[in-house]
Amino acid sequence: MLYKHQKQALYFLLEREKPEEYTDNEKNKLTSLWRVRHPPHGHPVYLNVVTNQESSAKPVTMRGGILADDMGLGKTITVISLITATLDRGMYARLAAASLLPFTGNAIQLSSAMPSPPRPSILRIKSHATLIICPLSTVQNWEEQFENHVQKDFLNVYVYHGGQRVADPSFLAKHDVVITTYNLLGTEYSKETKARDPQTGLSKYPSVLQHVEWFRVVLDEAHIIKEVNTVQSKAASALTAERRWCLTGTPVQNKLDDLYALVKFLQMHPFDEKVQWTHYISKPIKAANPIGIARLQTLMKVITLRRTKSQMVDGQPLLALPTRTDHKRILELSLNERQLYQRMESRAKQTVDQIVQENKIMKSYAHILQAILKLRQICAHYALVKNLGDDQDASIEFNVAKASEILTLLQDSGNDQCNHCFNTSTTTPIVARCEHIFCPDCVKKLNPVTFMMIQKLNANVSVTPGLKTEFPCPQCASVLRPIDLIQIQDDPEDKITGISSNIDHIHTRRDENGALIHSTKVKALLEDLVQATEASKKANKSIAKSVVFSQWTSMLDLIEDGLRENHIKFTRLDGTMQRSDRTAALTDFKEKADVGVILISLKAGGVGLNLTSAQRVYLMDPHWNPAVESQAIDRIHRLGQTKPVDVIRFIIKDSIEENILELQKRKAELSDMTFSEKLSKQEVLKRRLEDLRCLFRGSSDLIKKTPEITA
Repeated sequence: MLYKHQKQALYFLLEREKPEEYTDNEKNKLTSLWRVRHPPHGHPVYLNVVTNQESSAKPVTMRGGILADDMGLGKTITVISLITATLDRGMYARLAAASLLPFTGNAIQLSSAMPSPPRPSILRIKSHATLIICPLSTVQNWEEQFENHVQKDFLNVYVYHGGQRVADPSFLAKHDVVITTYNLLGTEYSKETKARDPQTGLSKYPSVLQHVEWFRVVLDEAHIIKEVNTVQSKAASALTAERRWCLTGTPVQNKLDDLYALVKFLQMHPFDEKVQWTHYISKPIKAANPIGIARLQTLMKVITLRRTKSQMVDGQPLLALPTRTDHKRILELSLNERQLYQRMESRAKQTVDQIVQENKIMKSYAHILQAILKLRQICAHYALVKNLGDDQDASIEFNVAKASEILTLLQDSGNDQCNHCFNTSTTTPIVARCEHIFCPDCVKKLNPVTFMMIQKLNANVSVTPGLKTEFPCPQCASVLRPIDLIQIQDDPEDKITGISSNIDHIHTRRDENGALIHSTKVKALLEDLVQATEASKKANKSIAKSVVFSQWTSMLDLIEDGLRENHIKFTRLDGTMQRSDRTAALTDFKEKADVGVILISLKAGGVGLNLTSAQRVYLMDPHWNPAVESQAIDRIHRLGQTKPVDVIRFIIKDSIEENILELQKRKAELSDMTFSEKLSKQEVLKRRLEDLRCLFRGSSDLIKKTPEITA
């Protein structure tokens, strides 16, 4: 049974999938960017209301769009309803005879100013199937939703993932629904393109997913493809399908061009061509020309449905969820913890003051973040701080793990701009030993030879004598050789880990009597959970289940020690786990009455999960970005939740955590006011200074003064 707002969404999806006849201009106002006029003598003429250009050729219908409802409004169930409402298995029989027809069209149309190169013929199996592409963490949720909401055996669903998957296009084409992950889609596409023979067009490693002509393709969490130059984005756009849908609660995350990636995937001509998008949409908006916003609104109104949970309809909320109560628990550090914190705070202040005094904020910001990270970790648990000394040690090996740690620090704090062009970093940035990051295009401009050697993943590849293989860092002038630069590839979806996490688990220290020495926050959590467990036993009721989030998987290790000590049964989900282990953990939490707690790393559990069996949420440590916390909470407080939800945030008194909460408010206000477009170096420096003033409020003299900004 669908809710009213889901029925409205289903109607929108069905209407968007109908082929346009362009005969009724009144109806076209709601469903199309085209209007038709009939000259007295001659053929119809079609006008695009965004470009104001006319064409005598009948436009090709773009069948699909963007479902951008808030998280928790039931986009998954709406899509399942669409699949069942349009299922036509007879299509497979009718198409079987036409299968394996050569496909020579380009899935991504190029600008008319740039003639399309001939594309090799690719044999594709025609299918009635819907292909769903999602993060690994949401595969199980899709499976469960099909099981819970569709009559048994009505749909033939296949999960294309794992080493035992059937790599046969004909096999996939016979199913009603195929579910796969962005990572697998990108991996197959990359292997196929790299191994393709330029003469024959054939590849030694053909992508199975690219060799099916799908009835429909659905991108879940579609903002994952926001960077058009990533393998996953290219692979999604290259898929062949009659109908294409994007599901995302955040169609624009950082910049306007995030939206272009979705329009490109949807193949909405002519705006799927970058030159047209820039000319009609992006450039006018960046120039503050009101016509740009008007054009964007016109385009989005036709292809997008967006509702929020707080939206009111006829005086009633769109979705009447049980109440959510937020609690902020202010905790005092123990004497030993406070002494450790003050020692590290003093060092952090010295580091920050020296860097600001020397006007090196742009050059050494990652080092500042390292100092701040230690303070944040002490607030959570003293054992998280592995190195109490200085991190800026030249002897530390520069490897992928170190580069990833630097990138994560910068990304989580919103400081992942390229240090050359100052655009927000791509998903495949290049990290330098000097702790600066660059987009691949800028490294290519700074030294094409260096860029080529990084792509070859071999710093010892032979080059023509006399060619320079290094360049000075634009920020700090450090000489950067290929071995000083590491490109971070698209995150494998089964390796999403927290900051500074390690596969090696850490454990809580013990005192001289063998008792565990828990941190202040872990003690507070355990007291809550023990009290809840005892109360439920006395009342002879089932345990009110709790979800515990932390940014650090190592923090989850330390919480585990306390749960075992208190005989509290729990399960765990983090980015190091395989799909089968994730599925088992989620099933145990949902179905086993005695499993009252699930520990989740924020990155692994922030999207796509359905945890409505829980009533309590614990946020162990404040994240830089409040949207990350909101996404996590929405896993519990969402459609399907039948009981009130309590959200508990643990905050250490007189610590950097209180200042991070203030910074969260400021960042939320900024994001509400504007899209985050390209910033100048001066604007980036100004924002970083403001962040530091907020984080070290009242505790540092130098950052109260603004140093002269140098280019």
